[in-house]
Amino acid sequence: DNLLTATYLSARCPVFMAPAMDLDMYAHPAVQSNFAKLRSYGNILIEAGYGELASGLEGQGRLAEPEEIMAVLHKHFAGHAFA
Repeated sequence: DNLLTATYLSARCPVFMAPAMDLDMYAHPAVQSNFAKLRSYGNILIEAGYGELASGLEGQGRLAEPEEIMAVLHKHFAGHAFA
């Protein structure tokens, strides 16, 4: 057990994930399968962006821009009343 896993497994709220990794890792079938499994559990994955990666390569896998992440959050929570 670790704090992240324990928190995730006990969460009763929307869980958002914004993955970032090298393009070959991102495109790997095992990773794509895991993304599909996470979505099937109700998690919300914010798609990785396309562009220059830390490895110097260019492609899919870049962390979504903060504005994109915030747009997903705003869209999801629009109309929700918070106490």
